[in-house]
Amino acid sequence: KGVSFLSQKGCQPGNIVSVILKNCLEYLILYFSSIRLGTILNPLPYNLSSNDIIKYIAYIESKLVFCQKKHYKDLKPHFKELVLVIDEKENGNFLKLLDNINILDITDFSPLGNEPACIYYSSGTTGNPKGIVYSHKNMIANISSIVRGFKWNKDDCHLIFLPLGHTASINYSLLPCMYCGGKIVLFESFWKIRKNFWKYIEKYDVTYIQVVPSVLFSILNTHYKGYKRKNLKKFKY
Repeated sequence: KGVSFLSQKGCQPGNIVSVILKNCLEYLILYFSSIRLGTILNPLPYNLSSNDIIKYIAYIESKLVFCQKKHYKDLKPHFKELVLVIDEKENGNFLKLLDNINILDITDFSPLGNEPACIYYSSGTTGNPKGIVYSHKNMIANISSIVRGFKWNKDDCHLIFLPLGHTASINYSLLPCMYCGGKIVLFESFWKIRKNFWKYIEKYDVTYIQVVPSVLFSILNTHYKGYKRKNLKKFKY
């Protein structure tokens, strides 16, 4: 239904679809729907200011933009095709919207290899952020090598809490798990689950997490007396 929704909004292979969302189920639906339709997904960090978002999206001429309430009011005057994705119980909930979509008979996009799949922006640490294009071929080669290098398989479970608007969780958890048949557990952020972090590790038999230094420091200072640490294989930061 996500593919049909994008198609009904006029999206075609090669169009750019921008997404500014917190970690949520809707994000995953849009990500894989875009890949399947052949549109180019443009994830942007949720913590960006509206002014930066307007600048970046105007530059790449997005066909369709998805955001949440935080940015909607500021973005609405600037983009004709702006979809409000609400994860609270309010009118306009995207999942409810999809329930009412008629499924279209759409041929799955079959890339020859070098067609763009995603456009990310660099962090801008040493200069203005730059658009970085990932082709379908690049993504497949990258993910297959990561799975081989880490020796992941269908028995692995990845806990994701870093923002999906960056490449880290996508490249080291989401896509590898899809590739090898593993499992993912998705949360909005580490700070939402810090109190129960070790309980979730044990509950879901998590084998892998990816962190940043501030999160790693907090994890090492978040104690859970009953955890035996028998399953968690790898930290990556």
